[in-house]
Amino acid sequence: MAWQIYEHYSHESELAVGGIQGRGLTLSNLLAEELIKISELKIMRFEILLDKNNKLPGSAKLVSTVSLQNKHLVLVDDVLNSGKTFFMALLAMAQLGPASIKTVVLADRNHKRFPVSADIVGISLSTTLQEHISFNIKENGEMSVWLS
Repeated sequence: MAWQIYEHYSHESELAVGGIQGRGLTLSNLLAEELIKISELKIMRFEILLDKNNKLPGSAKLVSTVSLQNKHLVLVDDVLNSGKTFFMALLAMAQLGPASIKTVVLADRNHKRFPVSADIVGISLSTTLQEHISFNIKENGEMSVWLS
């Protein structure tokens, strides 16, 4: 997935990579580290804090130590299900005035209720609404996936 991101932005000098709190942030940090290894891009990082019980506009908060205005942004999360979480995060990011935004997910479950899709997907799974996908992402990059 890092190579796919790099293919999109190889002509740029810097890139902001961030994730939605929790496993999205863990995955974004792993991707950022890999991008540093494989490219000469200057990588900036950010985090989106989102109360998943409060999905009102403006409830997503961006945490960044650098300005992201006019920057190319990559938003990362672990699973794309209905699209609601990504939608709220993208609303917060759009207010920054970015040059572009790409979305990246480890798994896409294909149960969209919001007009959101991922530009880069690790795995696409057709699951039932009753099934639950779980990931264990370790800091060293090891992952395990299971469906229940």
